[in-house]
Amino acid sequence: MIVDAADLGQQPGALHLLEPGQIGGVSFSTHQMPLSVMLDYLKTSFAFEAIVLTIQPAHLDLNRPVTPAVRRAARTLAAVLVKACEKRVLPLRR
Repeated sequence: MIVDAADLGQQPGALHLLEPGQIGGVSFSTHQMPLSVMLDYLKTSFAFEAIVLTIQPAHLDLNRPVTPAVRRAARTLAAVLVKACEKRVLPLRR
């Protein structure tokens, strides 16, 4: 599972679940290499299949603070993931 900001042209804070094949036209700003290249590498090298959860940023500027809408979405997503792990929907390795 990869969680990142992605510009999908939606309202700031919008959450999306993307399949790796949908990554090609999405703008990710925090990577030196395209995310699609990393996902292809993981798939071919480790038989690793990823899902990508995205949060629509308000902007992609590096030196600007996170907006309240994006912060709320990140906190909501984190809470959902914690609950899923606690219920063993997403297994945790200890």
